Amino acid sequence: MLDGLDRSPTSQALENLTQALRVLDMAETTNEVLCPDPLVVVRAEIENARRYLALTDENVSLN
Repeated sequence: MLDGLDRSPTSQALENLTQALRVLDMAETTNEVLCPDPLVVVRAEIENARRYLALTDENVSLN
């Protein structure tokens, strides 16, 4: 079963930022050929967090 599908936008943004930090921590120790460049993953997670935070801002302005 998939976990995390009921997260709020703010909670999801926090998860994305947590993942970005996790990748940065692993960047020095990962030598896998199939893994994307850590900076690509970090940028993607930060962009995802921005999108979820924008959803939160939209919900606040609608109320």
